[in-house]
Amino acid sequence: MTSILFVCSGNIFRSLVAEYALKAQLGSRVGYLIGSAGIEALPQEIHPVVLAGLREKGVDPSRHRHAGTLAGPGPAAAARADRFDRLVERFQRLPAEHPSHVTTELAERLHHARPQLVDAAQRVDASPVPSTFQHGDAHPSNVFTVGRQLKLFDFGDAQWAPAFEALSVPYGWIHATQKSM
Repeated sequence: MTSILFVCSGNIFRSLVAEYALKAQLGSRVGYLIGSAGIEALPQEIHPVVLAGLREKGVDPSRHRHAGTLAGPGPAAAARADRFDRLVERFQRLPAEHPSHVTTELAERLHHARPQLVDAAQRVDASPVPSTFQHGDAHPSNVFTVGRQLKLFDFGDAQWAPAFEALSVPYGWIHATQKSM
């Protein structure tokens, strides 16, 4: 399943229109989860011009409820455990010569360590560290500038995570770079 989340400020104009436009474009195709949200969304009505424009295109957004602010998901510990399981399974399917391939032996060790992961995730969830929306793959090939603005590319690994988790990919990239020097 491919998930696509459009994000803007209020979730009543840009992200809302993008969500419904893509849903209309995809039609009845399966395998896509399309949504929208806002980073500063407050309870408010869809602007009448947007509402009229969508209805003119045959879209009925009357059931749309803004997703609220992107303050974090529900059970983060369970989400992290599910992500762990999916990654182990995905990496097991990689060819044996792939550097990220997980052998059967390593998969068994990882599955035995899973309860520790769940426990640690529950302790982080109980802590005052907030969950935030993380890019999940911030390294030099996914970060660039346009003028004086920093831009991120490739949100395929994006997730909700504790704020400090954003440092894991740059740390790993820096560590690997230093080892190769």
